[in-house]
Amino acid sequence: MILTCPKCSTRLKLETTALPTGTFNVSCPKCQNLISVSPPFSPVERTGPLSPPTGPSAPATTTAAATAPAAVSAAGETVAPDKLEQDPIRTLVTMLTAALSKPTTMPSAFKINPGQEEQTRRRTVMVCLSGAEDSAQVQAMLGHHDYDLLFIESAEYAIELLQISNKVDIVLLSPEFQVDNQGSTAILRFLSSLGPERRRRLFVVLTSPNCRTADIRAAFIQGVNLLVNSHEFQMLPLALSKGIQDFNYLYRAFHEASGANPF
Repeated sequence: MILTCPKCSTRLKLETTALPTGTFNVSCPKCQNLISVSPPFSPVERTGPLSPPTGPSAPATTTAAATAPAAVSAAGETVAPDKLEQDPIRTLVTMLTAALSKPTTMPSAFKINPGQEEQTRRRTVMVCLSGAEDSAQVQAMLGHHDYDLLFIESAEYAIELLQISNKVDIVLLSPEFQVDNQGSTAILRFLSSLGPERRRRLFVVLTSPNCRTADIRAAFIQGVNLLVNSHEFQMLPLALSKGIQDFNYLYRAFHEASGANPF
């Protein structure tokens, strides 16, 4: 609130929120003249003690919310600074949720630029397939890429290897693997029992002639990261590249927070 002394024209700046509700007197700090002030007051909020302005005109004091730049969420939405101050936890949760749920584009038939493929290092693939023909196709498709292939013959050995070693990066599994002993079921059950930190470092691919390649919803229901139709093994390198790319995008916040390298 701004007052002007009628005697010496000195401008006085008052903090509105600290003023009484009834009529009161203010002494001019320059000429000691008493100024009678009556409500109502201006709703404009000012800061600072009762004092004459230091310059020709006293600029209005702006609040932190007015001067702070608006935050932008991961989904591209603007978040007002005053909302950040009122409920910062809810705002940050909203921003993180929007980032994790942001869809990624999956090109038709996995038309990926080879220069953008996520082949930054060699990865070890544990291959658990039911037939020699399928194994030979996988060898032909992945053998000349940056993959080291381990062909496994029993579920017991596969689980033992996953227990004692962190060197396996990808598990390629067929539902028909050791079907008489429920080998595929045993491996999937073991994978589902892993802690989140270890599970995030494994990329599980289920291959079957009855699935649709890159069916994200069906893969989620079955507890794996990627589905590949066994009649489409020629798409396996590109399907893996795209799947790993999306996998890293999903867990990028965890990687940044923990300092771990992308998968």
